[in-house]
Order: sequence, then structure tokens, then C-alpha cells
Amino acid sequence: MVQPLHQCATQADAAIRALKRFGPRPLLVEDDKRLTYAETANLVAQTVSFLKQSGVQPGDGISMLAGNSSNTVICTLAFWMMGLRYTPLHPLASTDLQSFVLRHAEISHLIADTAPNFLARAEALVSQTKTIQCVFTLGDAGAFGRDLVAGRNASAPTALRSDDPNPESIAIVAYTGGTTGLPKGVMLSARACMTGVLSALLEWEWPEEVRMLIAAPLSHAAGMMILPTLIRGGSLVLRPNFQPIDFLATIERERITTTFGVPTMIYALLDNPKLAHTDLSSLQTFIYGASSISPTRLQEALERIGPVFVQLYGQTEAPNSISVLQKSEHRRGDLGRLASCGTAVTLTRVKLLAEDGSEVGRGEVGEICVAGPVVMSGYWRDPEQTRQALRDGWLRTGDLGRVDAEGFITIVDRAKDMVITGGFNVYPREVEDALGTYPGVAMSAVIGLPDNKWGEVLHAIVVPTPGAALSQDSLTRHVRDRLGPVYAPKSIDFASSLPLTQLGKLDKKAIKAAFATDSRSAKN
Repeated sequence: MVQPLHQCATQADAAIRALKRFGPRPLLVEDDKRLTYAETANLVAQTVSFLKQSGVQPGDGISMLAGNSSNTVICTLAFWMMGLRYTPLHPLASTDLQSFVLRHAEISHLIADTAPNFLARAEALVSQTKTIQCVFTLGDAGAFGRDLVAGRNASAPTALRSDDPNPESIAIVAYTGGTTGLPKGVMLSARACMTGVLSALLEWEWPEEVRMLIAAPLSHAAGMMILPTLIRGGSLVLRPNFQPIDFLATIERERITTTFGVPTMIYALLDNPKLAHTDLSSLQTFIYGASSISPTRLQEALERIGPVFVQLYGQTEAPNSISVLQKSEHRRGDLGRLASCGTAVTLTRVKLLAEDGSEVGRGEVGEICVAGPVVMSGYWRDPEQTRQALRDGWLRTGDLGRVDAEGFITIVDRAKDMVITGGFNVYPREVEDALGTYPGVAMSAVIGLPDNKWGEVLHAIVVPTPGAALSQDSLTRHVRDRLGPVYAPKSIDFASSLPLTQLGKLDKKAIKAAFATDSRSAKN
């Protein structure tokens, strides 16, 4: 096949070069199991050979239900080589949600881990989903599926190559969290995926030696760390899930230099007594994102973990590549800066637009809109949602923000979460940030409740730190003093925890649902 002269390399091309270039270096570390680049390349080549023998063709829809393991990484690399349309399944999502994703994405091939929880789930999904033609298992599962590991090991490796060099081919259909309804299938082309990798390499201040600890699910944002690590010749240290003590022990034992996490993971580390007794001297870069972070808790992280933090801001429709707040920009003592998500990344154009499409002025609130080669191709089988999201040459993110004189973007909230109380627009995140500055507040969530007099009123749910004694009056007064009376919650509940999505984000949908029939939601 003759390729266009100016066509960029794909993920497959970049991965093949790295696997060849760094052959003897360690790549995958999983407990006592360690695989070099060369050993991984051979297993990927065998996996490709076996899948082809099994009838899997370029463009086929394939999903994987598995945790963080070397086999998960090997299969992901094989998907890139074969030009498959990959839809990852979040391991903690409900069976109903996973079944919807498999049907909607028209998945014909499913790979499942053989751990009992994964295997039982996979059997249920196959019985519910008629599109699946073939099931592969990552080990022996008896009569259920074909053992991919055994089949791979019995297959002769083929020369690694990219079977689909078209940069506009859909490489991933990734589903949104579904926090406002059914999840949408975001179509990411090979071009968008490679742009995301280039942006990560350019912006995230990687250490010279990359030993990347992965404890967040590879099925989502953590999976975006695979190829940048390969290109840098680094190692992926894989943990099955995030447990604070295990996470800290792994950093110390493996001399981890970089990792990725979401804000709730950082909070859990700060709240764990083991943190004070762990050697973190090897850690140079802690990349975090996926949801907003409390500026107060980020300040605490800088003081206790160190000046190692890099914040990424993106969304599934423009993965990890809208803005970045680099290490030097995390200014201690400047909570306004720590509330920022940084400045636009080099490869992406960002504007804040009003509802009429005009650009808002400095300091004014507008919708964050994005354009560039990282933007999705659209929503799978959903032209109307695609039309609404991609308008006038911009991706409408649904996030509201403002930009300061230095170009730093601060997200004030999701457009759908804005509360209108007494005719004033209030952004709950600003109230949450104010609550976070009060001593003893670990986390908070603010929502609007219907009110016959004010239209909506602000209600807060606050999680105290262990041993803290908080009162509604003191917290309300604190917010009023910092932001003004309009921002002061009319009511506050205290809770031991807040509901989170499978990705560790605050689940505002679940919180609002819990208050849908609350007597406070229709008071005079």
C-alpha cells in the first residue's frame, strides 16, 4: 500500500520502533514477573498471529474486560498493530452498563480475564449481548471461550507491522461516564490518539528515567500512559488497583519516578499515616487529572509529597490534551493558581465562547471550546449529539471557565451543574473550593435544590477529616465571608464519604438523585 507522503506515524508505528529500539530494557513489571521490550514484542507478535488465525480482522470491534496486568498491555499493543476498533470496559461498571456498551459499539470479539469476578461478569455479558461472535480468555476458563494465552504461546510470531496506516481510521470508541444519561461512544481516530501521545511527551515534564507506576485502571486515562512510556524507553510497573499502602510501598520498592492518579487518590495518600514514613525521594513527576482538585488539598500535597505535580485537563472527546499546569506553575500559597488547570497545550487551540459563539473577555465565564488534531471524530452512531458537540469548528466541552491575564484557565463548573438562585448564577465548584479552605474539611459536594422562593438553593454535603468538629453555622459563615451571601449554602449535611464514579470523580448525578424526593427540595 502506498501511503500519503505527509502522513504521520500511528500508535502502532511508534510502539514497534520502541519495542525494537529498547529490546533488553525492562518494560513490564508485575509483582515478580518482569518482561523486557524484546520479550514483550515477541508476545505481542504471537498475540497478533493467534488473533488473525482466529478470524479477527482490521476494523473489527473488540473489547476487553480485565484489570491491570501485563496481558492487558500486550493485548492493547496487539490491537494497535491489527488496526482494531477497541472499546475498553471499565472493570467496576455495572453489568447493565457494560452490556449497553457492547451492544451499542457493535462489539464482535470480547477478551476476558479469568479471575472469578471478571469471568462471571463476562459470562453474563455474553448471554445478554448478541453481537459477540467470539470470546477469548486470558488463561484457561474451561468450556467458556478460547484460551488466548495458550493459543498465543502455541503461535509462531509474525513480523510486527501496522495493518491499518490510515490516520483517520477509528482506533478507539471510548464511552463517557454517563453522568447525565446513557454514555456516548467517543470515536477517536489513530490521528487523535497519536496527537494525544505527542502532547503528553511535550507537556508533562517526564523524568530522565521513566519508571511509571500504574494503579488507576488501564481501561481509561491510565492507558494513555502506555505509549509515552514506551517511547521514552521506560518501565510500566503495574498494580491491580489503587490501595494507598500498596501504592506507597511500590514507589519505595521500585524507585518509581513517575505516576498517574486522580485527585481522590491524592486525598487518600494524604490521609494515610504511612505517607509520613515512606521514602518518596525517587518520585519526580506525579501526573494527575480527570476531575477538579481541592486547591487546599493540593497545597497540602505540595508540602508533604513535594513539587512533583503536573495537572492535565482533557476529556474523552479531547483526551488529556486541553491544558496543563506544570510543576513550576504549582505556586505554593497561591490558592487561585492551584485552582487553575493551567494554560492551553501547544498542539490544541482553546477559546472560551459565549452562548452566541462570541469569545468572552478576560475574566469572564464562557464555555471552554477546543479545536485541533486531538479532537474526536464524533459520537458513534449518534449524529445529533455529534452535531451539538462539534459546532462552528469547535468542540464544545460543556465545561465553563475563565481565563486570567496570564492565560491560565480556571474551570468554574460543568454547565449542567450551574445553580441559578434568586436570579444569580452560582458555580458549585467555587463554593466547594471555599469550603475546602476551612480546617477539617476533607471533601465537599455542592448541588442546587429546587426552591419555591429562590428557584434553587445551595445545599452542601461535607466530609470532615478524622476527628474534626464542624458546624453548619461556621461553614456557612466561612463561605459568606469569602465569596458573599449568594454563595452561602442554605443547608449542609455531614457524611463519612461521597459517591464517586468508577473513574474516581465526584458523582453529582447520584448525589442529586438522592435529594430528588428530599423535603428540602421544595421548601418555601
